[in-house]
Amino acid sequence: EMIMFYPPNRLIEIERAQGVIVPSKQAFVKRIVAIPGDRVEVLKGIAYVNGQPIEEAGAREKSIAASLPTESWTIPEIVLDSNSVFVLGDNPARSVDSRCWGTLPLKNIIGRPIYRIGPFSRL
Repeated sequence: EMIMFYPPNRLIEIERAQGVIVPSKQAFVKRIVAIPGDRVEVLKGIAYVNGQPIEEAGAREKSIAASLPTESWTIPEIVLDSNSVFVLGDNPARSVDSRCWGTLPLKNIIGRPIYRIGPFSRL
């Protein structure tokens, strides 16, 4: 399910360290891939939900976000608590998402996108 959300504090911190100022009320759009109670693990940029990989192999090596610290792309297995979800972008090779900054608090979710403007090849 696609959602719109305000950035979590960890994402704001990472972007600031890269010299990018992200307004705390700027809306982002990502897809929920794990919900409360799911087991999530990230190994070398590949996300696993309940033991199953959910993206193509090699996404870490191709990522424009590869300049981020390697430890950002490894998350030991966690069980999502009742107040968080795990989100990924639709283009995992180019997305800075929960694999990088961790879980998204439910309180940051503001809704679902209604319209899709592009890319036209995916409308």
